[in-house]
Amino acid sequence: MHEVMEFLHAYGAGVILVVIFLESTGLPLPGESLLIASGLLAGRGELDITTVFLAAWVGGVMGDNLGYIIGKTVGRPIITRYGAHVGLTEPRFAAVEAQFLKHGAWVVVFARFFVLLRQLNGLVAGITGMHWLTFFIANAVGAALWAGAWTLAAYYFGTALEHYLHFGRRFFVIGGIVGAIAAVYIVTRIIRRAKTSAP
Repeated sequence: MHEVMEFLHAYGAGVILVVIFLESTGLPLPGESLLIASGLLAGRGELDITTVFLAAWVGGVMGDNLGYIIGKTVGRPIITRYGAHVGLTEPRFAAVEAQFLKHGAWVVVFARFFVLLRQLNGLVAGITGMHWLTFFIANAVGAALWAGAWTLAAYYFGTALEHYLHFGRRFFVIGGIVGAIAAVYIVTRIIRRAKTSAP
């Protein structure tokens, strides 16, 4: 975390947009750690919290849309050719695709709160043929929830922990818990149905 903060000091909020953008296209980068560090620095007055949020949100939306384009154009041939090597056979992918199409928008909204799902969100949406406007709206909402949750949590925990029992903070915590439970429930149902549908 110390190294991340030094990196932010050196390059500013622009690095947030770039890192979140690259992570959202599928690269294994520490997006959440970056947001937490950014929120802490914003709480100290060293970064602007609005700029941090907007950089993370824009980077996430842009990165996932690039992932969507990649999935839409070249993703399926890659899965067909190499998927079996990692256990993703065509029948299993078909089962996952069916569930993604059924619950797709909700998966896109909450995928950012889960490692790997966050990185592959746009790619899978493109491969499964989700309508772009549906994906764009769900992705924008999910990116806003994710960026807001991590940056604001770090911002308030780092600067005003003693005031956290205020109603507004309670509402934030309750909303985060409800969102996490909903995401776990949706993803669990999709995985279970995919397993039962696959041979």
